[in-house]
Amino acid sequence: MDTRRAFVGSLSTVALATSLFPGKALAKDPVPSFASVETIYGLGTSLSTLATKIETATPNMPSSAIVGLEVFAKDKDFYPTFARAYVVRYNGVSTGADSDGRVTAINNARSLILAAKAAIDFNEDRLIDEKVDKKKAAAFIRDAQKEVAKFLRDCQVKDDRIDSFVKSVL
Repeated sequence: MDTRRAFVGSLSTVALATSLFPGKALAKDPVPSFASVETIYGLGTSLSTLATKIETATPNMPSSAIVGLEVFAKDKDFYPTFARAYVVRYNGVSTGADSDGRVTAINNARSLILAAKAAIDFNEDRLIDEKVDKKKAAAFIRDAQKEVAKFLRDCQVKDDRIDSFVKSVL
């Protein structure tokens, strides 16, 4: 009986404390960290490797660049959805997240990456055609990388890796 009384007493103390000090009972606003943008950072850093693979690809040969682009194209909404979730979580935006500049930057990056895929593998035979302007396709990828850097710059995460990436791209 005494343990029951103690338990009920502790519940009433917690209820009273949360009603008197609701701010203390609620968790603090989430603070963005490198881990919260690491997925987008990984995309940004991998794009420079992809651009180099496109520029150095041998015509009429299968290319790992095309394979990477195919994987990206299968789930082309992954990164925009990730960016939208980031804006909702860390900026408290419940509506209108799609019009946020960071989400727009990732949508632009997606469009540029898909444009590069269409440019180098337009007949979907997984070979880079001789007529393809590889420099133009690589430029699409580098422009996509700039869009990713804009997202990272504007996400307000303080991290040396992000700072050096943004500085090297923009």
